[in-house]
Amino acid sequence: MKTLVHKAAKKVAHPMHGLYVAFRDDVSFRMEVGVGVLYLILGYVLWPLSPFELVALTLSWTLLLITELQNTALEMALDRLHPERHEHIGQSKDVAAAAVVVAHTFAALAVGAIIISRII
Repeated sequence: MKTLVHKAAKKVAHPMHGLYVAFRDDVSFRMEVGVGVLYLILGYVLWPLSPFELVALTLSWTLLLITELQNTALEMALDRLHPERHEHIGQSKDVAAAAVVVAHTFAALAVGAIIISRII
């Protein structure tokens, strides 16, 4: 049983370190965490939220975090593997950044739908 718990703890340590590194080194990831604080404030102002609204806010923020983490990981790896400027590397980074923009758009639509449903 000890080894099972030890293995599980080791498996959790690496992702937690990744979150720490992303938060420490990436301003964009810190901004996405800040978006979560804004979501909490929005949820408080619009309280009570329906279960669907709560899920929509939570999933849209989670999507932002996941996408930003993937974007950060890709940029870190590409910068390490190919530090000099290269057209295709730049395009890869642009595509990854576009994924973050799509996640932001989804989040804005979710928040907008919740706010509009309260007005109508």
